[in-house]
Amino acid sequence: MDFGNYHEKINGLDVYKDINNILNIIRKLENANYISHAGKKGYMLGFENCYYTSKAFTTIQSHGYYWLTEIIGFNYLVENAAPIIVQITGKDKNGDVHCGTGILCTNNVIITCAHVIDDMKLDEIQHLNAESVKIVEKRSHEKN
Repeated sequence: MDFGNYHEKINGLDVYKDINNILNIIRKLENANYISHAGKKGYMLGFENCYYTSKAFTTIQSHGYYWLTEIIGFNYLVENAAPIIVQITGKDKNGDVHCGTGILCTNNVIITCAHVIDDMKLDEIQHLNAESVKIVEKRSHEKN
């Protein structure tokens, strides 16, 4: 109930209209041992349970919400990662148009698989999030 009240106050969202999805997420959090049942309180049906957590998050988990993918599902990851996934374009050894993807780590660094940059001549200008940027340097690691 505190979760719903918070989102209503801060974001203007009425999470109670989607009570079944919220209860499903609560069950998944409990089954994955992220939360534990801690008794009942006199709230409305479905929100009478209280929970606590003693789960320690890793340093990486504490900086974001991607860990929720385990609970909510793959579509959650896709929706939240979309702004940092970029397309990398170029031509392969035959001159055919080729593309790959990468992850935008900072404003000027993209991490991608070696085959994306080793198997094609990158277009000098790439289009990242509606901006045109010039590729200044590419590096490939021999193992990673």
